[in-house]
Amino acid sequence: KFAPRPVNARQLYLSRKPGNDTLSWYPAFARVSASGNFAFTTGPWIYTSNAGDTTRTLFGEYVTVWHRVADNSWRALLDCGPAHPEPSAKVPALDETGPVASVAAKAAVTDGDIVAQRLMQADTDYGALAVKEDARAAYIQFAAPDLRWIRMNVQPRVGKAAVLAGVAAEPASVHWVAQ
Repeated sequence: KFAPRPVNARQLYLSRKPGNDTLSWYPAFARVSASGNFAFTTGPWIYTSNAGDTTRTLFGEYVTVWHRVADNSWRALLDCGPAHPEPSAKVPALDETGPVASVAAKAAVTDGDIVAQRLMQADTDYGALAVKEDARAAYIQFAAPDLRWIRMNVQPRVGKAAVLAGVAAEPASVHWVAQ
């Protein structure tokens, strides 16, 4: 990091005061594969930047692709969220008893309801950890080794190590807020 000369980026970001920027999101749609080993969640996100007297709000849609691993926990394989214009209406939140549970129930697994519940719990825990600590902590715990990270105005990063390096470069003033 250059500020304007080379400095230790970690120390620089840790020394910053918390900002007022927020990123909030919630799942509105999800599906589980017939095998019960892959799934995705998607929904709207809102980013609000507060700089002095100016507030700027951006809108978008996130997609997280999940893979169920040997211990039956879920790990993120892909996490992306391109921006789009402000929606004309609020997108309804996911009904956890709806399509996710019904698709998972048909899956070739012992108990489809448990698979769906574990996926929704992984999504909830992923967001909660990002809110409680930061994005890096959430990726450390939930990212698959081959996670693909796609963001606006940044080249995609492939692999957990590259994603963690990219997240470390994000401003510390951005706080995740799960809804």
